[in-house]
Amino acid sequence: MKKLYRLLMFLMLSILLVACTASKEDAKEDKKTESTKESKKGKKNKSKDKSNDESAEDESAEDESDEEESKDVEETKEGKKTPSKSTRPIALKNEMLVDNELFSITAKSIDEDSEYGYAVYLLIENKSPDKTYTFNIQKGEVNGVEVNLYTVVFVNPGKKANTAVIIDDLKEYGIEEYTDIELTVDVTEGKYTYDEPYAMSESVHIYPYGKENATEFVYEAKAGDQVLVDNEYVTVIYTGDNKENELGYSISLYIVNKTDKDITVSGDDMSINGYMAEAYYDQRISAGKISLSGIQWYGETFKENDMDESKINDIEFSLDIYPTDNAEAEHFFNGMLKFAP
Repeated sequence: MKKLYRLLMFLMLSILLVACTASKEDAKEDKKTESTKESKKGKKNKSKDKSNDESAEDESAEDESDEEESKDVEETKEGKKTPSKSTRPIALKNEMLVDNELFSITAKSIDEDSEYGYAVYLLIENKSPDKTYTFNIQKGEVNGVEVNLYTVVFVNPGKKANTAVIIDDLKEYGIEEYTDIELTVDVTEGKYTYDEPYAMSESVHIYPYGKENATEFVYEAKAGDQVLVDNEYVTVIYTGDNKENELGYSISLYIVNKTDKDITVSGDDMSINGYMAEAYYDQRISAGKISLSGIQWYGETFKENDMDESKINDIEFSLDIYPTDNAEAEHFFNGMLKFAP
């Protein structure tokens, strides 16, 4: 009987042991399945998060690109100055322009977009052992067009000086590249002396792209031009205006000096839409040369007179044209001009 009882107990324990083992395996399998699901879910979420991050980065980059593009458009609308660099490289470097017994002038380099505009950098050497010279560079041409220059520098005996010649921006008149720059250098004895007699006067040419690539400006008439003055001495043509000028409002003039004398062209008594609107205008043009220039009115003028720069229908001013070296001589023109831009 005892033997039978022990056998029954052994069988029962065996059954319980098998049942427990199976339960543990099922629990492990369930845990493994849940772990796998969680892992897959985590990876999916990570992938989704990464995709969202990349999408956000792309949107951010697009926003920045749009912002930059918008900024560029905004600056263009505001009339910001654009760089004046040409599309081809400048070949000039350390070119000797003048070398005589009194002095030498070397064109060192050119910066098309300096802080002050188009700049030609010169090195001037005074070879005299005992005389100071003043070098006046106040007249020049670009592609045959007269430009006003304002470079004056004195150099003591046996010394050198670096200086810059700043040239007006002529791009708005259609001159994209300065291929032929002519400078007139007047040299006087003493410190900051200006009047004749000159110790020497030299005309020098600078060819930024080589002499073989020099060109001459030829004005082409266009619709909207208005001839303001045309006689045997001078021609003055209104060639357009700039309503988006960042300084205010400006008009452009093309002037031809037909005489064999240097002339001065001076503007005065200016009005716009019936309101007095003074502006400075004074040009000097060499004999037989042409000039591209403008009259600039500033924004304050329009605010003071409650005028809109985009609605200008009447401009009036006087123009006085006479020989530069003799204001008492017969004037080539002196009168009032009136036109609608």
